[in-house]
Amino acid sequence: MGDRSVVIGVLASEGAVTIPAWGEALPHQAIFQTYLSALDRIDGVCSVLLPASLRTAESAKEMVKRLDGLLLPSGASNVSTELYSKEIEHIGRRDWSRDTAAVSLIIAALETAKPILGICRGFQELNVALGGNLITALHDKPECFDHRANRALPFPDRHLPSHSVQIDDVSWLGKLLTKNGISPANELQVNSLHGQGIGQLGTQLVKEACASDGTIEVIRLDAPDRFALGIQWHPEWYQENMPINRILFTAFVESCRKLSESPSPLPFSVKTALERSHRYASPTNLE
Repeated sequence: MGDRSVVIGVLASEGAVTIPAWGEALPHQAIFQTYLSALDRIDGVCSVLLPASLRTAESAKEMVKRLDGLLLPSGASNVSTELYSKEIEHIGRRDWSRDTAAVSLIIAALETAKPILGICRGFQELNVALGGNLITALHDKPECFDHRANRALPFPDRHLPSHSVQIDDVSWLGKLLTKNGISPANELQVNSLHGQGIGQLGTQLVKEACASDGTIEVIRLDAPDRFALGIQWHPEWYQENMPINRILFTAFVESCRKLSESPSPLPFSVKTALERSHRYASPTNLE
């Protein structure tokens, strides 16, 4: 790569945005600025917005060829339950286009060893794409506390720390924190803005951090030649006050640089994961 910037694709969500004085809600491909700002703080990064209209596996593969890494951010919708269950009723908004693009991009990135960072919805997309499922309402489970944001607060304040996470010091994340001068034995505080969470883990995924009620907060693909990390909270916010957030973004970008400069990746089969994620409904048909 030399001195070339790392090119990271950031997946948009599809929706309608009301523009003052235009009089109606108009279709948009949208990404919160905070994700792009977090990447901009790291030297040598170029962000590219990916439309949720990447509706086929072929178009996803062509896009991923041009990237060094893939960032799956949050969105205002929930992952469609049809991707992982026949019985579970969907809650909240849908974004069929985002579901389609996310699953296809994840599979393409894994097949070509392109690093993945999934945040909030992206964390859940990674799990579902690899055959896992979701709990659609954590707050309805007696053993869980309410992980949703307090919407009475101003939007930035909703991203302030609200609960601790538990991290094993011998885990990948524990070792990463120790390397950066942070003891995983301390109760690290993170924000929380989600109503859904992981139920069953997807193929080859391991949990790296949990909340005190057992809710999974960080997942990682257990494959030595791949980097795929999912984070349930929002590490793009308050990185100056929450070092773990900055460390996670930096680790992702460093993996993009390292894997882009490495020889051809070892073979990685995602056939089983792809079959399971399409078990109940093919994303390309969710229109």
